[in-house]
Amino acid sequence: MKKKFLKCLLITLASLALFSNEYNLNKTFDVDSKIYKNLCTLFIAQKKALPSSTGPWSAQELKNMLDLIDYENLEGIYKKVYDSILAEIFTERLINQKSFSMHFSAQADIQFYAHTNTNFNRESDWNYGFEERSPLFLGSAEFWSKNYFYALHTLSLGTPSGIQNDKDYDNFYCINFTHNIPCLPPNSAMAFNLDVNPRSLLCFGGENWSFRVGRDKIKWGSGETGNLFLGGNSVYDDNFCFVMFFDKFKFTNLITFYPSEYDGITSSNSLNGIKSFIAHKFETRLFDQRLELSIAEAIMFQSVKNTFDVRIYNPMNFFHNYFIRNNANSILGVDANFAITQNLNVYAQIVMDDFTIFGETSPSNGKGGCPNAFGYMLGLKSVIPLENGFFNICVEGVYNDTYLYLRESYDSKNEIYGVSFYRYVREYDMINGSRINYYKVCTGYRYGGDCVVADLKLKYQGFHGNSCDMIWNIGCEFFYLAHGIVYTDNQWGFYPEGIYSPVSPSTVSPVGINPSSGAVQHTLRFSIFGDYEILKDFVVYATMDSYFIKNMRNKANKAWDFDFQFIFGIKYKI
Repeated sequence: MKKKFLKCLLITLASLALFSNEYNLNKTFDVDSKIYKNLCTLFIAQKKALPSSTGPWSAQELKNMLDLIDYENLEGIYKKVYDSILAEIFTERLINQKSFSMHFSAQADIQFYAHTNTNFNRESDWNYGFEERSPLFLGSAEFWSKNYFYALHTLSLGTPSGIQNDKDYDNFYCINFTHNIPCLPPNSAMAFNLDVNPRSLLCFGGENWSFRVGRDKIKWGSGETGNLFLGGNSVYDDNFCFVMFFDKFKFTNLITFYPSEYDGITSSNSLNGIKSFIAHKFETRLFDQRLELSIAEAIMFQSVKNTFDVRIYNPMNFFHNYFIRNNANSILGVDANFAITQNLNVYAQIVMDDFTIFGETSPSNGKGGCPNAFGYMLGLKSVIPLENGFFNICVEGVYNDTYLYLRESYDSKNEIYGVSFYRYVREYDMINGSRINYYKVCTGYRYGGDCVVADLKLKYQGFHGNSCDMIWNIGCEFFYLAHGIVYTDNQWGFYPEGIYSPVSPSTVSPVGINPSSGAVQHTLRFSIFGDYEILKDFVVYATMDSYFIKNMRNKANKAWDFDFQFIFGIKYKI
């Protein structure tokens, strides 16, 4: 029976390879790919709503997006942008003359990091954090069978995050100068990041659908400072994802798997607990492509005892209807963006983590109960074309309720789980005794709840003569963050009668593990960034961040703390 099954499988794979197209369009482009950013530029230029921001994307989906652009009506520089996207999708390394092909590539990226104030010793004190840092070396192997199957495997060599379980600072940021070269001082001889697979994928699909399984960064949304529903705040997500995409409709079903906080702290311990983010998203485009609307729903499922229930993984179910508070937490998100006119787009995001319906008691009226937890984002994006380049302008504001993404702490006596929308990243630490470190990131907005954000970003992208290759970028950013005292380790409890819910950014936490008070932390950042392609695939880049923080760590201080942070990199692709 097994031999017959294997024989049928081999015949099927051979048939698919024999009758497929010349190009493989199941190649998956990551969420930081310049292709998608350039597509957004073209959609804004042609008075269309932004293309689907639910990434990563297959080459086929990006090609379908590009087909919505009217090339004949593009003017000047926009035709170069179009040509650069087309060249990247149909790059020669994907041309396939036989039924099975492979391609190997590599990238060397030397980065240097410097700052003036070592009190800025946490990743949250830096704009250029662990997720933004590049490994010293990244090798990629791609395999595909005509236009049906695509596989990617990456191997990296770099430095670890510097985060430690038992410290309130990161080793990486405690000195004034360092780099991403392992073993070379000031990095220790054991400063290797052993998590060497940032992207590993197996994909297959057709003209209007794709399926992938593996490891990649997931991000949903067009926000510049982050996204409220699924922010892409980690170096990778282990996931299954199925996508159907058409001109006016898209459906995405996603299941991601995270380490549990109940895992052991050494590599010899068994993995304990299940934690999984299960989401689906429906997107539609209306009014001659000028309006895009989407609704997304997700559930964070967790079990200390490794309990697995397949009913939870129904891709079409309404997750809010499960009523399993001890095991799960659900969230709802709505996105919209509208092309106001040519070269100007407005976008908005709303997430609902928790709310009280009519008739329920609420902290808002002083009668106790669960606090409301909403998040709001509003922004404008504009493109101004010039002869050999264009300006991108983005203005964005965010308001998140105090207890957004949080829940009560785990009650081991009653086995009540209090599932939050924070996930752990597991990292092997050779520097401090070969142990496992866990660092926590929000699955939603980068800065979590209890915050107010305002941001202005200006960027110029330039092309070289008649070439369709973009050779340089330069930009600046003005950023402001007001964050209250409630962070990832401040779980909320049920409010007793007579206590009102605080307003973001908060100075008092009336409930939680350690009810406390403090001052609002105010952060001002001015950034200048740019890159320049000296030769083909040889790029130099730099970022300079000037930080001003008042009431650092929410401790009242009349003076402002200052730090100047500088990042310089040299990148070469083979």
